[in-house]
Amino acid sequence: MLANFIAQDLRIATPLAIAAIGLVFNERAGIVNIGAEGFLLTGALSAWMGTAITGSTLIGSVTGMLAAGVMALLFSVLTITLRSNQIVIGVAINILGLGITSTIFRAVQSNVGQSVGYPVMNFDFLAGIPKIGPFLDTILSQHIMVYIMAILVFVLQFILFRTNLGLKIRSVGEHPKACDTVGINVNRIRYGTTIFGGLMSGLAGAILLLDVKIFAENMVGGKGFIALAAVIFGKYTTVGAFGASLIFGGAESIQYLVKSLGWNWLNDLISMLPYVITIIALCGLVGKTHQPAASGTAYVKE
Repeated sequence: MLANFIAQDLRIATPLAIAAIGLVFNERAGIVNIGAEGFLLTGALSAWMGTAITGSTLIGSVTGMLAAGVMALLFSVLTITLRSNQIVIGVAINILGLGITSTIFRAVQSNVGQSVGYPVMNFDFLAGIPKIGPFLDTILSQHIMVYIMAILVFVLQFILFRTNLGLKIRSVGEHPKACDTVGINVNRIRYGTTIFGGLMSGLAGAILLLDVKIFAENMVGGKGFIALAAVIFGKYTTVGAFGASLIFGGAESIQYLVKSLGWNWLNDLISMLPYVITIIALCGLVGKTHQPAASGTAYVKE
């Protein structure tokens, strides 16, 4: 039972973590992007259509990323170039994403079938190890995106905190005027990180879709906001966001555990857990977090 719980937690946490690490880069560059929900939905619908038509999860994933990337480009133009309020535009992106995906889905659902899922990594050879073999086999037999997520978390943590590019990104989020003075193109950095965040959210949407293999209207169900909460909970680091995603994933996994035990009377209460934890994170009850100083502020070159 414990092995199944951990395996379920990892699967649920994967799309949350991938969306969250993209949002970490947004926040570190001074962009508050609450439009992740719209990006996730756009990525999910595009991945469903791409995978169902071609039979390729790779094409479906790339399609989802590109579609969300276009939405992120729109967000960037409105907030960085035109200097519109980032919160307002984020809300608008969420509404736009829901409207577009619902309209397209209703138009094509009868012509697009079920998609295929990601290939699962097989560790059956571990089952022969005494005592711990079946436990490890259950936990490690995951689809390939779980492993890609783990690699991305640590590679992007290294890039953000151990490279010159990462230093520029963090500096732009703290002191954009000083960065501009020394020749760093503030808006270029912000465009790059915002579009990157959109691509990651699109990939997260594709993973959500390919786990269930069929699209449904508003299927994301608030996971974009939970990913944003994971960023805050994780103190604006990719490793921290991953850890927070595991907590949120664990809270959702408890629902499946409760159902398997037949404790249906607890189901409604347990289903609130991910959102309760999100509220706790957003209210700052998990310790002080230091948001980048220029977060949410458009940069005006003097």
